[in-house]
Amino acid sequence: MPESLKMLTIPERAPIDTLLPYLRTCPEANVKELIARNLATGVFYNDPNEVLYWATVQIAYSGKALNASLLAEAIDRLAKLAPVNQ
Repeated sequence: MPESLKMLTIPERAPIDTLLPYLRTCPEANVKELIARNLATGVFYNDPNEVLYWATVQIAYSGKALNASLLAEAIDRLAKLAPVNQ
């Protein structure tokens, strides 16, 4: 697929704490497909914000614990990418 494709519009994102209770009322298969499709879209369009949002939704939805060292490494790496407010 051409790399020159751009996402047509930036989707509006609900706060994750607002989205999770709604997702828990939906069939699990539908939620998994929604998350997978949005993650794939973010990867395809090279949109790190979209990928991070949906990866966070997936982690929160699953409710499974994360390895502390992996979490620390990820937060450190992400912090280096954030713009510095001056």
